[in-house]
Amino acid sequence: MTRQLALRFPLLSTANFADFHAGPNQQTVDLLRAAARGDGPELVWVWGASGSGRSHLLQSACRECDTGGGWAIYLPLAELAGGQNMAALDDLEQADLICLDDVDRIAGSPLWEEALFHFHNRALAANKRLVYAAESPPTSIRIALPDLRTRCTAALVCGLKNLNDDDRLAALQQRAKRHNYELSDENASLLLRRLPRDLGMLFDALATLDEASLAQRRRINPRLVREVIDEITLNRTKKDPS
Repeated sequence: MTRQLALRFPLLSTANFADFHAGPNQQTVDLLRAAARGDGPELVWVWGASGSGRSHLLQSACRECDTGGGWAIYLPLAELAGGQNMAALDDLEQADLICLDDVDRIAGSPLWEEALFHFHNRALAANKRLVYAAESPPTSIRIALPDLRTRCTAALVCGLKNLNDDDRLAALQQRAKRHNYELSDENASLLLRRLPRDLGMLFDALATLDEASLAQRRRINPRLVREVIDEITLNRTKKDPS
C-alpha cells in the first residue's frame, strides 16, 4: 500500500486543533493530541451527535500526526458503508494513526463487521493507534459480531459535550480570527440567535459571511450579517419546503 491511499479522503483545510474551541471537551482534545504523537491508549472512541465536531477532531489528529512526521489515515465509513467496499480496510495498519469515522454506519453488516474485526486485530498487533468515532458510545451500537463488540467496548470512550452559547460565540470568534478578521460579539450573537445552534452550520454561515464581505467589499456589520442570514434561510427553505 502506498501513501496515496490516504489521499482518497483528503483532510479539510480547516481541520486542525487550533480551529477547534474545546470548551468542556479539552480532555478529549488532549487525548487525541496524544494519539497523534503515538502516546496514550491504543484505542479511543469519540462519540457525539452530528455537528459536535467529532469528524473535525479526527481529521485534526491526522493532520497533527502528519505534521509531526508520522503517517495518518482518515476514513469516513459513512461514505463506504452502502457498498461492498471492505477492501478499504486492507493494509491500513501500515499507517501510524488510523481514524475511522462513522463506525456506527457499518454496524449490523456481517461483511463489514468481519473486515473491521480483522483490521482491528492487525492494527493492535502492529502497535498502531486507533481512533473510532460514531454518534453513540460503543455499548449503544448494535454490533452483531461478539468479538468485535468486545474490542470496541474496551476503548477509552470520550463523549463530546454540547457547547453552551458562550462557548459557541467564542468558537465563532476563534474561527474568524484564524481567518484574519474580527467578529464582534454583536455579529456573532446575531448568527447564534437566528440560525440553528449546530456548529457545522454556523461555521458554514461564517464562511458565507466572509465571502460576501470580500465580494461586496463591505465590512462585516449587523446589516450584512442579517442579509447573509436571510439568504441562508431562503436557500434552506427552497431545499426543504416542508
